[in-house]
Amino acid sequence: MEPNAYVTSLQGPLTRAASLLNMRVKAGSLPAAARVSIWSCVVSHLMDRFADGVARVRKCTVPGRGLMTLDVGHAYSFAMKQCPVPPLALARDKAYVDAYVSAYYFDSETDLLQWIAKNKAAYPLRLTRAMVVHGIAASLKKKQLKDVVAAVEAMYLVPTEGGPASSATSALTGLGFGGLASLLPPTGSA
Repeated sequence: MEPNAYVTSLQGPLTRAASLLNMRVKAGSLPAAARVSIWSCVVSHLMDRFADGVARVRKCTVPGRGLMTLDVGHAYSFAMKQCPVPPLALARDKAYVDAYVSAYYFDSETDLLQWIAKNKAAYPLRLTRAMVVHGIAASLKKKQLKDVVAAVEAMYLVPTEGGPASSATSALTGLGFGGLASLLPPTGSA
């Protein structure tokens, strides 16, 4: 199956950028380690943009999400062939976007909230909020949706001495998601 046209349109700019980097390394004007660093940033940024794109889709079918995964895979594979870098050098890779897309398949708010709590360090609030609003929201009533969004936002509160972390725990408990409060960092200081 072929990727969407927008993915194919990325090939020209990626090829030109990789060629320029490779040419500079061959000419000795760019260290090979710098090429790896630069290309790692390019690929990671590309994967971030794919995750953002997924987050902006308000309604999507299961086959549509499958096409998104195909597009991500094609773009990632193409970029890595142009200028191979060690996968560990990437801040964001294909697995990052695939995991994000897969989380849209949760049909239980508790399962989704557990996934978000476990992965919140990797995904910014804007992406996880979109996952709730554009994903599971179809199966929730307005009040439930509001509560789930509030629970997600509470998870992202920065813990400080007697402040937001305790508020986050209170918010999760008050919304009926008290079991998730145990996934938050402990409050107070040593």
